[in-house]
Amino acid sequence: VDVAPGDRDPVDVLLVFDHSGSTQGPTLQRLRESALAVLDTLGASDRAGLMVFNHRLGFDVPFGEHERLRQEVRTLEAESSTALLDAVSAAFTVSGGNTRRTVILLFTDGTDTLSWMPEDLVLQQARSADAVLYVVAMRPRDVSYREVERSDAQLRALSEGSGGRLLRASGPEQLRARFLEVLEEMRARYVLTYAATDGDRPGWHEVSVRLKRRAGRVTARAGYTVPAAP
Repeated sequence: VDVAPGDRDPVDVLLVFDHSGSTQGPTLQRLRESALAVLDTLGASDRAGLMVFNHRLGFDVPFGEHERLRQEVRTLEAESSTALLDAVSAAFTVSGGNTRRTVILLFTDGTDTLSWMPEDLVLQQARSADAVLYVVAMRPRDVSYREVERSDAQLRALSEGSGGRLLRASGPEQLRARFLEVLEEMRARYVLTYAATDGDRPGWHEVSVRLKRRAGRVTARAGYTVPAAP
């Protein structure tokens, strides 16, 4: 196993924001402020992009156009429903093929009400993606506990499948801290390289990363997929 620290490498941050009608008011304002705080922490060689979603998807700002991104964030408005799975799928597609370290930072305060992409296909994307998905989620309004639990399980599977995780915010005042926590965690990641004895076998290969003789939390990919030969 070879280990290389990742804090020296530049990072690309794709902000993927739910701006459905439920974000209207304090949530949207805090979302704008939190996004700007993320941009303020980026280094000269880091890049950011913006994708927004409600019932539609928009890749509003490509990677690198920071001033335009700031303007788009400041003018973000809330409207309509939530196509969450479609947004996750599109974010993996947009970031595909990127040779730089890429984190997808997705915010939502709702459950999926509109997507046409099936969950199992999006999970396959997550497991094979180069980008890492972190989800910052607030509890949806007027939604049952069972529905919140189902949504959490879905978001946890997608984020952990890519090597990221789900972070809960109890209110809009926590968004800035959660966003900066994601960025700090991404900068603290290591790259582990190893040669598997059955690495050529097509299909899903589970990987387990654990700490020995010390306490801590490990956030890592659950495995990798080897495509079948054509």
